[in-house]
Amino acid sequence: MKRNNEGFSLIELLIVIAIILILVAIAIPNFQKIMINGRETSAIGSIRAINNAQIMYQQSYPQQGFACTLATLGTQAGAQAGPQSSGLLTDTQLLNGVKDGYIFTLTCNRAQGQGSGETAGQNATATSYLIVASPVTPGKTGNRFFCSDQPGSIHYSMNANCNPDSDPTT
Repeated sequence: MKRNNEGFSLIELLIVIAIILILVAIAIPNFQKIMINGRETSAIGSIRAINNAQIMYQQSYPQQGFACTLATLGTQAGAQAGPQSSGLLTDTQLLNGVKDGYIFTLTCNRAQGQGSGETAGQNATATSYLIVASPVTPGKTGNRFFCSDQPGSIHYSMNANCNPDSDPTT
């Protein structure tokens, strides 16, 4: 009796599938770490871009000081450029406050005693700012929170309490 030995046996196919599943189980966590590292690196780069735009904004509009919103640093798609908007920040994702799994929040402090009436403080010169980048989903889109202020050094924290006294990035 002649036996046909063409093709793979069921056991051989199961062994190949098991090996593939083991490789996938090893690769997925590493892939997730690589994605998180990439998003964190992008967040750091975005903060650097915001810091550079703030420096240019302050030099262009010394009476305003620093910009207090991301939209002020650039013109959002389809919007008219405002009087203090010179398109210093051109990344439209960043202007909208969300980029690569991070939410960017810009706040500023204004000089005391400037302005009058109901607009007191709104027209005052912004003397400092703080930009904070928070992961959209901590642990999935990023592990660290990043922040920076007018000196330009970037700091990180493992929780939402990032401030200029947090550990510096390396």
